[in-house]
Amino acid sequence: MSKTKFSGFLVLGAGAVLGGFLGGPMGLGLVAVCLVVGFGLWFAAEAKGVAGPAAALKPHILVLLKDVQVRPQRAGKFHALGEPNEVGLEFETFVHCWLVNESDVPVAITEQLELSLQIGEASIRIADWVRGDLEKWRLGSLVQDEWDPDMVHTRQEQMPELSLEKQLDCGVPREGWLHFRFVDVTAHQLKNSELRLSIKDVFSNNHEGLATGPVRHLPGSVWPCIAQGVSTTQSGE
Repeated sequence: MSKTKFSGFLVLGAGAVLGGFLGGPMGLGLVAVCLVVGFGLWFAAEAKGVAGPAAALKPHILVLLKDVQVRPQRAGKFHALGEPNEVGLEFETFVHCWLVNESDVPVAITEQLELSLQIGEASIRIADWVRGDLEKWRLGSLVQDEWDPDMVHTRQEQMPELSLEKQLDCGVPREGWLHFRFVDVTAHQLKNSELRLSIKDVFSNNHEGLATGPVRHLPGSVWPCIAQGVSTTQSGE
């Protein structure tokens, strides 16, 4: 029993005892006052227990976009960029996220993620979220062979997916990659418009992060996963 409920119980009990002892109009008046105060304390405690924590909790989650790698494709294959306003391309967009719960209690996040591109004042494009396929991709680079300058090797790094299963503990950062796909934008729009990631918690609060400055790479360095040790004489895709 909470302290507020216990106080209400004591007021009710004291009112009944004193009212019976005094009797008459004074006793009845005292009983009425104690009933009002006692039941008021009791139901206030009930309301606080039901609606208080969930209604009052307004968590804040810091959303940082540390890196954005964009791979332009046509018909599922890499496409070298030429005209910045070329249409009909697919942009595989990989976002490296960093989340920090700045609230006093753990907060769970839902799977309602949204990556949007604000084009001008009135137009917004929403990317398709591609889930569970980051094992097929690697963040890589080409390294020239030390002995044969015509030979290059691929260096690959895994891209762990951002985990949404467990709640975010206070002050403990969580990072990982998310994969999205834009299909109705141009390279110029994707590189120069506002890119925003929105994340919703279990209390239906939105938390947002913007990709600004040099974190956007178009074309980026994300490739389909290939076997380690494979060499190529090409300088690109």
